[in-house]
Amino acid sequence: MRTHVYHVGAWGRNYGDRAIQLATMQQLAQHLPGLVEWHHHDLQERIFDEAWVEEVNAQGTLVVVGPGGLLWDKPGLNSPTGWQWRIPGRLVAQLQPPLVLHTLGWTRFPYNDPTGTHPELVPHLATCFEQAAHKAVRNRGTLQALHQLGLRIAPQVLPDVAITTPAEAVHLPAGLFPGPVIGLCWASDKPGWRWAGGAAEEERWLLQVLVPVLCNAIQQHGATVLLVPHIAGLDKGIRDQLEAHLPAGRFVCAEQDGMLPYPATLAGTPTLAGIYQQCTMVLSMRKHGLWIPFGQGVPVVGLGDLPEVAWTMRSLGMPDMLATSSCTERRLQRLVNIWMDAPANAAWRAQSQPRTMRRALAKLGKWHASIGRTVKAYRAGERS
Repeated sequence: MRTHVYHVGAWGRNYGDRAIQLATMQQLAQHLPGLVEWHHHDLQERIFDEAWVEEVNAQGTLVVVGPGGLLWDKPGLNSPTGWQWRIPGRLVAQLQPPLVLHTLGWTRFPYNDPTGTHPELVPHLATCFEQAAHKAVRNRGTLQALHQLGLRIAPQVLPDVAITTPAEAVHLPAGLFPGPVIGLCWASDKPGWRWAGGAAEEERWLLQVLVPVLCNAIQQHGATVLLVPHIAGLDKGIRDQLEAHLPAGRFVCAEQDGMLPYPATLAGTPTLAGIYQQCTMVLSMRKHGLWIPFGQGVPVVGLGDLPEVAWTMRSLGMPDMLATSSCTERRLQRLVNIWMDAPANAAWRAQSQPRTMRRALAKLGKWHASIGRTVKAYRAGERS
């Protein structure tokens, strides 16, 4: 008998979204009975109406919403529920297969965000959390935000599943990368939203803090900077800036050099993880530009003022490895120098990272196993 999983999420153009989609499939499938058939339904494209519920109830064995930063009404989405699952609350209560809310994240952008708190958000989330057989959020910051809304819920707090993203072997050509590789994951899809001072602050920090530190790493350590865009085409501006300001021959863009397929694909996601695996360290404004390389044993530094980046660094056990808009060139240089030091880098890879990985895998494995038991019980009830 097949296990039909209706997997609801933001399966769009972002490699971070593809990573959590793929990692969830691989991690959860280990605990589900029979041959697993996945039905991926995109939150921004699918209509979640009575017909959808009837289909799920007739064919589905499990409904999984997430993972991802879905607890936010994305501008332009105009969701009637106040978050990205646009399903009426009365229909949530009609779902028969077990419902899983998988490591959801609160991603309201505090800077330049035009959205407010929708009046339906709290009652709708309360309905969903009550209906869900298993529910988890991806950091304590998300749980705190939900409690501040007045929700009296107690989901598990689990690591982002992107930490388990599978990687394929990638060879970086020695001609382009003769020494250490500094991976850089920028975020140009919401200009100025990730910095307290907006786009002007982002531009200042890039030119007055980041570029001098990268130039120093190139001169002192023979490093090459590798820009790894997660969304096709959007990082052209930062790419042009870095090409103009970094020494010639010491800057590579994964998109421009054809190292990854774009737009983001499930098939290309292990290549992304494999590229991160070859980096000496990674600087990232994106959460999944931190979780994915960390899972590959690569030290990371979070960039920007977005709360979820700070929450991510705390979740990874690296709260001090954060460079916000108040971070000076001197401080960022100190953070980069830590990972440019080969003995310190090797010690972290051999000791600190494996400890965090073991805990993460144990928590995720235990939770996914409990979902598997629920599915088996549901199928047994169907047969009886």
